[in-house]
Amino acid sequence: MRELSATVIANRAHNLMLDYIKEVTQGLSKMSINRIRRASIEKDEWDALKAFENVASEQQKIYAKTFCKPALKAYEKKKKNFDSVAAHISYDIIPKILPQDDVFNLPVDENSLLSEQVQDNKENIHKISRDFRLKATELYLKIVKEEFEFQKERLEKLLEDFSQDSNEVLPLTQIVNDEEPFDDEENINNNDDDEEEEEIFTQ
Repeated sequence: MRELSATVIANRAHNLMLDYIKEVTQGLSKMSINRIRRASIEKDEWDALKAFENVASEQQKIYAKTFCKPALKAYEKKKKNFDSVAAHISYDIIPKILPQDDVFNLPVDENSLLSEQVQDNKENIHKISRDFRLKATELYLKIVKEEFEFQKERLEKLLEDFSQDSNEVLPLTQIVNDEEPFDDEENINNNDDDEEEEEIFTQ
């Protein structure tokens, strides 16, 4: 009887320890699973890239690098931004780009008003700020969604125009969506210049 009780106690202690370890390492487990999935996806992408380079013509490679690669980067950036804003809103969290505190912090002289008036005015100020953040969040979500859909349609159009025949000459000088193909480094430099100009005008 004592041996049976000791076995039961040992099993219960073992199960409790396993449950505790699973609970504590739950976040680490999810992170590891996501890393494994990402590594698997990156491997598949690398294999697909090598397969493409082996069969693609020089014209197709230039088209992919000049048009498709920048469009894909822009699409991924806008998709990540849209998913982030949508996730913030789904959890009732204000996006970081919007003010977290009251936008309209109007001065209220409590010595010149009744306590009821002070409380009423503060509540109205808070309500105006809350309504502003709500409308701003809805507008911001609309903007990032439209940006994402624009880049998605642009990328799909480029992929549709991509020739499946390696012997076909692609129109590399064409303008996509009335825009010149852009270079990543040039785009980064332009952003830096814009930030410098903004700092100058705000000083």
